[in-house]
Amino acid sequence: MQANLRSTALAAAASSLALAVCAPAQELSLDPLANQLDLRAAPEFGTPNAAEAARTFLKDGAAPERPYRFELDFATGHDTNAFNDGSELDDWGAGASAKALAELPLGELMLKPRAEIGFQRWETFSQLDSEFLGVGAELTGFAGKALPLSVVYASGWGFSDGFDEVALATHELGLRATQTFELGAATAAQVAAGAAHGWADPSDHDAFTFSVEAGLAHALADRLTLKTGAGLAFRSYDDFGGIDRDFWRAQASLGLEYSLGGAATFRAGVGYLHHADDLEGFDFDKLTPGLGLKLEF
Repeated sequence: MQANLRSTALAAAASSLALAVCAPAQELSLDPLANQLDLRAAPEFGTPNAAEAARTFLKDGAAPERPYRFELDFATGHDTNAFNDGSELDDWGAGASAKALAELPLGELMLKPRAEIGFQRWETFSQLDSEFLGVGAELTGFAGKALPLSVVYASGWGFSDGFDEVALATHELGLRATQTFELGAATAAQVAAGAAHGWADPSDHDAFTFSVEAGLAHALADRLTLKTGAGLAFRSYDDFGGIDRDFWRAQASLGLEYSLGGAATFRAGVGYLHHADDLEGFDFDKLTPGLGLKLEF
């Protein structure tokens, strides 16, 4: 029983969050979809969560058991601020994504390429409906197991009319340091810090992001895991539609994951986000309770 709890906790601590593929910046615009896509992913774009970055080192450098895998994610929930601005208009949303991921040993390093395609739909504000494509890679293991250091790259494309019209495209390159700790047979924690530089096409901008985060996973039973996390990030734009712009972002989350056996995992949780922006009308807070199902192959 203790061995199963420990395995469940470490697996949860090493689970991957979806790659954020919506652009974190565009020229200053009043377009509601552009604003929603702009702030939905930033500043997490391109940086996997601390648990994912630590997974390689939990295996003591051994080759991954499944070097290639595929995931299908389905989610639905309520957003108390769907437009990510001062309007505080709420809506129900649903989305799905398909991901292809790999872990490829390169000597002492580990290369983790990934690709994703997905969509999001809203009940009331259909102007926020969107599709997205994303590709990225993480090269980790530079400083050994004592300090897992990764180089992370990601490119993302957000679409506003099926996959015919690109609304936003962005690219980001960064460094990330992550450490995972075992806190008993059934509990694991992770902390991480990162810095990244982003640029967009066709919009001309440069943005720098600095972030810290921490998470905890505790196995309540063989199949049931409690997960919680918090993070703080600062993003600074050298040029955002012809003006300078900075913002701070604080986040917290609490959730449960239940393994249905085999490849299926059911998730339920709630997230909180506080966004403090230089631009007037862009400050906001939001809650996002939701449900999800992940299938892994």
